[in-house]
Amino acid sequence: MSSSLVPDRTPGSMSQYSKINLVSYLLLCLFVISFLVFLNSTQPFVLTDILGDDVNIGDKVGSLAFADEIVSIVLCPLWGSLSDKVGTRPVSVIGLLILSTSLFFYTTGNSVYPDLLLLRMFFAVGTSACVSMIPAILAELSASYEESKFDGYRQVEDMNWGDDVSNDEENDALEAIEERNAYFDDPTVVSRDTPFFEQSEASPKSYRNAKLAGLVGVVTGIGAVLSVSLFLPLPTWLDRNSGGENDAKIALRNSYYIVSAIAFFVSILLFLGLHKDRSKSFRLWLNGGSVSIFDEAALDTMPDSLPYFQTIKMGFLAAKDRQVALSYVGGLVARSATVALTLFVPLAVNFYFYEQGICKVGDPHDALPDVKKGCHEAYVLAAILTGIANTVSLVFAPIWGLLGDYIGQHGSLMVSALVGFTGCIGFAFVEKPNSPVSFVMACFLGAGQIGAIVLSMSMCTNSRRQYNGSISGVYSLSGGLGILLITKVGGYISDIWKGAPFVILAGFYFLLCIAIIWALPKGESKGFSRLFSPPR
Repeated sequence: MSSSLVPDRTPGSMSQYSKINLVSYLLLCLFVISFLVFLNSTQPFVLTDILGDDVNIGDKVGSLAFADEIVSIVLCPLWGSLSDKVGTRPVSVIGLLILSTSLFFYTTGNSVYPDLLLLRMFFAVGTSACVSMIPAILAELSASYEESKFDGYRQVEDMNWGDDVSNDEENDALEAIEERNAYFDDPTVVSRDTPFFEQSEASPKSYRNAKLAGLVGVVTGIGAVLSVSLFLPLPTWLDRNSGGENDAKIALRNSYYIVSAIAFFVSILLFLGLHKDRSKSFRLWLNGGSVSIFDEAALDTMPDSLPYFQTIKMGFLAAKDRQVALSYVGGLVARSATVALTLFVPLAVNFYFYEQGICKVGDPHDALPDVKKGCHEAYVLAAILTGIANTVSLVFAPIWGLLGDYIGQHGSLMVSALVGFTGCIGFAFVEKPNSPVSFVMACFLGAGQIGAIVLSMSMCTNSRRQYNGSISGVYSLSGGLGILLITKVGGYISDIWKGAPFVILAGFYFLLCIAIIWALPKGESKGFSRLFSPPR
């Protein structure tokens, strides 16, 4: 009987991820970031143009953002664990529907407290669901990619290695099986006497997924550009040919309605395009994870019967794995760096212009919305510096992804942390924010920030773990904690010295370097060979 090696794809296997699933996931990354940027950027105008409130705008915007982050910190682990029970697709779609609803009603509030506060918290419910699904789905995609290479090679019954199979075909088959065994850490020795090939139940080792994480970094950067170039100009476009007294208010409201409709449309696309994991659903969860033996055979999986709150706990217990713990630290540093770039760079520019007497209007401790109105020169320089940093981030996202796969995630993360550390120290002690050194340091800040994002996310998702959703939720929580730390501590100390927030962030990068050394895998290799050792 003629024989060959054939792929064995079970209906429930991760290898069923398709190109449509991948594109849908990238749409989620693209639009979630664009919606976040849109609301954060237009928040001051909602207060002034719609509510008619122009007193303490910076304080109110900060309070709304703080409430948003608190809600996200609480809910990210809950959403992540829910995805372990019902799948990532339902959580993503529900999150976008909540986000769409909150945007639709956001401009209908009559006061900051409690109307806008409650609406902003409702918005955070939706965004926390979507943001926590970004690493969760990345983990599924990474596992799918690896399993598509190795899963299901098995020997056809009654294979005769010597009669109908050439030596080259035979050797290729053995190499594929041995590579697959190595990936799954299978102790079984594959030889010509092996009757058939079965999947090992051993835990898989880490695999290369930094390029995928880099792709996510590029797409999220494009999402921010999309928001700035398409969503933010909407009020101006809608109000261009009008001259009525309330036209600015109407144009802003209509802009929110349009963006809300886009979010609703994207949720439909994701419902149709995201991968449906048939081993997880609300029905199975509510039934206690009980399925028939026929369903278990069809899905090739055992449903998770662990109680929901125990599942949440698993995300925190996963930190016993040093690689997961390192990804949590990296997530904290990455989100802190993002805030430093978008908040404290403009604030440092503002301080300098007022201290030098270049700008005479307003208080040097005012928030960025007042900078734009009171000191145009400072606003332009701040926009240039942050724009350069964000452009560098967009360029370096795929570079860090490639480095993570080819020289190792630990070594690449160490390099990115040192780059970020250099940028923080340099920007903290630079005398003039309009000097050439400031522009160089802004590039370092952008490169270090995206490196921490891409590589920490890659570490969080580079193994197929049972509770990837819970791990992704805690990863998002750690990022939220980083934002709260840098905004509150850094914001308070910045009144004393404008460079203080960057020194604090440099301290975060230093702690990340220590965590990288602590988390290095044990083995025969020493020194730099341990640091720069890519996954198999």
